[in-house]
Amino acid sequence: MEDRDYVDFDLSIEPAGDGLEARVLDSPAGEASERFETPFSAEGLENFILKMGRPRSGVRRGLVPPAAEARRFGGDLYETLFTGEIETCFRRSLDEVERTGKGLRLRLRLGDVGEVADIPWEFLYSDALGRFLVLSSVTPLVRYIDLPSRIRPLEVEPPLRILMVVSEPKNAPPLDVEREQRLVREATTDLVRDGRLELHTLADATLSALQHRLRQDTFHILHFVGHGGFHDATGEGVVYMEDEHGLARAVTGHDLGILLHDHRSLRVALLNACEGARTSTEDPFTGVAQSLVRQGIPAVVAMQFEITDAAALVFSHEFFLSIADGYPVDAATSEARKAVFASGNVLEWATPVLYLRSADGKVFDVKTAPTPPDTDRLLAEARGHVDHGNATAATGILDRVLAIEPEHPSAEALAAELRTADRVAELWERAKQVAETEPETARDLVDELRALDADHPGAIDLARRLAHAGGETTLIPVSPGPEESEEVEAPEPAPPEPTPPEPLPVVTPRPEPVVVDHGGGGGRRGGTVVLLFLAVIVAVIAAMVVPQLTGGDDPDSDAGWLAELAPGFQVAFRTNDRPTIDGSPEDWPDVAEFVSDRLVFGSGQPEVTARWRLSWDETALYVMARVEDPEVIQRRHDDPPQLFQGDSVHFEFSPSGGPRSADDRIRSDEGHVMLGPDDGSGAGALAAINPGDDGVIVAGGEVSDIDVASRFTDNGYDLEAAIPWDVLGVQPQVGMPLRMNLNVSDTDPGGGLRSMRSNNPDRTSSNQPIPAVWWHTLLWDDVATQPTEVPAVFGTPTASAVEALSDAGFETSTTQVCTNIMEAGLARQVTITDTEPQGFVIDTGHLIPLLPMGTNVTVKESSGPCG
Repeated sequence: MEDRDYVDFDLSIEPAGDGLEARVLDSPAGEASERFETPFSAEGLENFILKMGRPRSGVRRGLVPPAAEARRFGGDLYETLFTGEIETCFRRSLDEVERTGKGLRLRLRLGDVGEVADIPWEFLYSDALGRFLVLSSVTPLVRYIDLPSRIRPLEVEPPLRILMVVSEPKNAPPLDVEREQRLVREATTDLVRDGRLELHTLADATLSALQHRLRQDTFHILHFVGHGGFHDATGEGVVYMEDEHGLARAVTGHDLGILLHDHRSLRVALLNACEGARTSTEDPFTGVAQSLVRQGIPAVVAMQFEITDAAALVFSHEFFLSIADGYPVDAATSEARKAVFASGNVLEWATPVLYLRSADGKVFDVKTAPTPPDTDRLLAEARGHVDHGNATAATGILDRVLAIEPEHPSAEALAAELRTADRVAELWERAKQVAETEPETARDLVDELRALDADHPGAIDLARRLAHAGGETTLIPVSPGPEESEEVEAPEPAPPEPTPPEPLPVVTPRPEPVVVDHGGGGGRRGGTVVLLFLAVIVAVIAAMVVPQLTGGDDPDSDAGWLAELAPGFQVAFRTNDRPTIDGSPEDWPDVAEFVSDRLVFGSGQPEVTARWRLSWDETALYVMARVEDPEVIQRRHDDPPQLFQGDSVHFEFSPSGGPRSADDRIRSDEGHVMLGPDDGSGAGALAAINPGDDGVIVAGGEVSDIDVASRFTDNGYDLEAAIPWDVLGVQPQVGMPLRMNLNVSDTDPGGGLRSMRSNNPDRTSSNQPIPAVWWHTLLWDDVATQPTEVPAVFGTPTASAVEALSDAGFETSTTQVCTNIMEAGLARQVTITDTEPQGFVIDTGHLIPLLPMGTNVTVKESSGPCG
């Protein structure tokens, strides 16, 4: 690009009587002034601006006004402003700069005339010149803000460092954050590769995070992508950043400027509007940009309309390239505008607005050739982005590392990990899309996904739903038929007191739960268990761990059906005799125990396991946990929210056992229930709950309504609790599914968490707030009550549904409901008659469709669309 010197054509617009006055304060041809009135009615101006603000098909905004209309608008604007002495002065100034080979910088000083500042002056069109003024580097246009302090260029050795802030508050229209980052990365790939630019992304778009990031490092350009608006009380333009809860925080340009003011290296800010049209003639970014300039940012480029992806790529690349070459900001903006126009985009070159306080537009003095970047530092930054879940930013940095050092082993490994994550995300989105219409395809996708990421939240739930919708049973045969029978070793004598099974390795895919039955006497029996979700594990069936069931000699004992449950279930049996909460298992019946022995955190040494019994009545859920721990240490009683960090048992809990997606995070009626033994002070055991709050688990506290007791044993401790249903927010019902992981923690002598085991091998700290991956607890009658599976009748004719349910042994009635998702006469839901706790719907792909035979159920028949 040609290096060009500029002289200024300073044009001020000020109120004058009932109209406005344009005054040339400085130019190669002297001074001039003329009075004028705006050429547009308020309605005409609003119509033009709103056309520029409509959503564009397939991009960031919509229907573009014709180029001819833009020329008419710009021509009327030009003829109104450049009239009489002003026109003469402007033409003579153009002649002078053409003679000297310089450029004429048109500096608009709009002052406090708000309605004039909202006019898109960038469309100024001269019929005599036959062009829009801003589409020539000879006549760049800037909105100039005159301040007393002089701006000197900052001496910079490449690379120029850009900090990108993408703000996506939870309560604002969603942004495609990955796309926004990808666009900027694509626009700067060659510049980053050549060492002329560095692109950094702020992982947390809060003011405090921005302050800390600016304090820790040096940046030259701030690129904000997010929403703009107006403050309700003051009408002042704002940008929306995030607060500590991820919600929108309105930040005025003044407040943002105060934060940025002390960072002298920061010379340019870009403000990109995202999502949602400009809904009036007022542009919220106008006030924000002016405030930033007044607070010390020499140049601000604000998008007065949302810009398409293609235009954003071209503009960003040419703008950053020009700035890196040391060009004045106004010249860089002009070159970027021309590049957008040359790409075939006939209008969006007018979208960027440049606000400037630098007298000559030179904000950087780029001194030397770029120095080779530090790949170790770049790799550490990439890992930081991965830790914050920002794959796009990490990929951009890794591309640069590999461009510098093509076979960098750590960069290659991390890039491969990110490619796997991309593939997993792609498979998950596709599986969700086709789950209803192409279930076989969805199963194949889940197969591939689980092979890549066995811990993926939601994939197991989807597999179960697909299996049930396909008519597969939730109950599994305990032993093979006569023709498939296998040789089984003679049973071993049962020990007087049950002992934990041998430690089982954590395997992929999901192993079966370990279920132990105390049916009295008898020996150990083994059996081949056919897994419910063959689609998920067929490729690695040889690696499966076969669950072990201890019980009576009689293979048809009452508790035998427990071993037939598919993976991911535990059962709480109803009791008529409330246990005494004293820490002793003596008054607990010999029913199923569920073992927490799957290592999900830490080294696993020493080995600590918990064996749980669960029961319930109409008032409470009862828990008995027998923990084997060679060194009992509980030092968290003074900090109840951290009770799980000490020796303890605990479980995630949700009253809703229905289908949940991986995007459906923990709710306020869900939480983490923790039970800790006596800490040695004699104060007794302690119970605490950390509740869910807007998708995360937050600090709670001690819950005195939970009756809890513990006792120390020769090999650990026993812990017993009665947890009122009122605390858990549950109306209990036989057949009701809840969600619970059963966990046990082991602490080190310093009080830190040493290891954690769970009955759910998929539990991790990252997916703890995602109930879709939690296991289920089925509220049941007594162990002798055999379960009957509720047939999958969703979408079938009502008569057929009633017949299928009756054949399965249920007392069935019907009622009608309207629904917009199916035609009339089809089964919409199956519920328990007369008792329907919130969320307790049996069909439509329910995860545990089991009820006692003879239960009265109701088929809800669709009567057609509602309303």
